[in-house]
Amino acid sequence: MNPMLATLFRHVLRSLLRLRVLWLRTLKRGPHGEAPHHLSPAELATLRDKDERFKRLFATRTPQVTESSCSAAAVACVLNAMGDGKNPRIENQMDLLETIRAGRWKERLSPEGWQGRRGLPLEVLAEVVPAALAYHGIHALTEVVPFYPEESLETRMARAGTILDRFANDPGLYLIAHFDQGAFLPVLTIPHISPVGRWNPETQTVLMLDVDPDQPVPYEVSLARFADGIASHYGGLLKPYGYGHGGLVIITAD
Repeated sequence: MNPMLATLFRHVLRSLLRLRVLWLRTLKRGPHGEAPHHLSPAELATLRDKDERFKRLFATRTPQVTESSCSAAAVACVLNAMGDGKNPRIENQMDLLETIRAGRWKERLSPEGWQGRRGLPLEVLAEVVPAALAYHGIHALTEVVPFYPEESLETRMARAGTILDRFANDPGLYLIAHFDQGAFLPVLTIPHISPVGRWNPETQTVLMLDVDPDQPVPYEVSLARFADGIASHYGGLLKPYGYGHGGLVIITAD
């Protein structure tokens, strides 16, 4: 595509995404009707004291360094947390792009994207995660679980709840969510990737360790919000770029 036309199209697309946010706000849907809960310093300190995995994830979380590098930040966070949390395997999240060639990761995170496509759809994230684990000598099983907007909310909640229960009961299990950030926060409804920090089965809330630099504090969303976010179709606007749904990447250490 002609560079000028590509730039014009991106501006039009962003305007349409802003209109979608306005529509959701008017109808009080998503985070406009059910706001996320950002943890207080006291709540954060309590969680770090009682949950060793969360403590490591929080310690190794660093914000994404470019607009499209959430995947690199999320993968670096989890791979470092799978160690002792003190000696990081990955010093710089962007180093992953130089060593992991699966999925044309580096090209997809460049300003131009790969064939005009920026970021990683779930299916491409499914390629880079096991490649990164193998490169860094981490023996782990990777499962990729897509969630679809065609499923009923009840079905999505039940499926997500089963995975989250596994997460809560197995300290060697890690989750990376591929989700619509605008389903959790009052921002643009765009694809995003971040680690899941914790699942509270009593309150049925999911704690997100968002790698967005504008979200330095972890936040909680309800199971229903979570199930919506990981199955978003983005109003069909991003389907030409490979984004028609999201899902979860499950990493279980051997």
